[in-house]
Amino acid sequence: MAAHQDGTMEIDGSSVTDMTDYISSERQLGRFLAHKPDPVIGLNCVSLCDVEQSTHRGVMVGMPNGRPAKRNPKASLACVRQISSFMERLAAGTV
Repeated sequence: MAAHQDGTMEIDGSSVTDMTDYISSERQLGRFLAHKPDPVIGLNCVSLCDVEQSTHRGVMVGMPNGRPAKRNPKASLACVRQISSFMERLAAGTV
């Protein structure tokens, strides 16, 4: 891949990307929305897939448009901070 000064990119050689996982995540999001869950709940589906090309290997993240959550005016910021602190300690292995 070559970058140009005007901000455009040019792909060198051939590249094939399998979009199956991305399409699957779009379909899954559609299934979630078809069940008409509470509109205050945000929804999204994410797909991860290996990408292997002649010059590199990596992971592609597919994330179709989701639905944002609505703010709950009764939510306690202190409670959210306690949950965040617990999750950080859990991830660090100190719980």
